[in-house]
Parts: sequence; C-alpha cells; structure tokens
Amino acid sequence: MTSKNQKIQLEVINVPLYDYECFSCGKRFEVFIGMNDSQENCIYCESNKIGKIVPNISKKVDKDNFKEKTGDIVKKHIEDSKAELKKEKQKLKESYR
Repeated sequence: MTSKNQKIQLEVINVPLYDYECFSCGKRFEVFIGMNDSQENCIYCESNKIGKIVPNISKKVDKDNFKEKTGDIVKKHIEDSKAELKKEKQKLKESYR
C-alpha cells in the first residue's frame, strides 16, 4: 500500500503510470516510471519477456462533443468578432459627435 507521503512525492514528481503485460506468466501490472525509462522485468515472475500495453483512448473520446467542425467554429468566432468591432466603432463615432 502506498503511503500518503509516497503519493505526494509521486504527484510532485509527476511520474506517469504505465501498464505492462508479462508474456511468461500472463499477468498485467502497473508501474510508475519516468517517460524515458522502461520496465525491464515482470514484478511477479521476474521474466524479461514483458510488453507495454498501449491504452485504447478511442473508447474514452466522446464523439458527441465534436459535432461542430473546426472551420465552423472559427467562422462563427470571426463573425462575432466583426459584429463586436462594428458596435465598438459605432460607440466611438457617437462619442466624438
């Protein structure tokens, strides 16, 4: 079990958590290691026949959040900015009269 102190240290260091699978014993395990480091052996059987598991992020992406196209969002922003600029110009003209 990880102590509160160890958790705080891991958060401060910001060490990523990686999933591995051992091809010898078939077990999966998680390891906190640096991005440029690698796990050499299985934590259960010490075999060096392990592989990093790549997470399937496609299931985590909610496609409903991406209904608008980027171009449409940019176009709307430009139109809103032009309208706002037009209002500001009108206010300035009225203040100089």
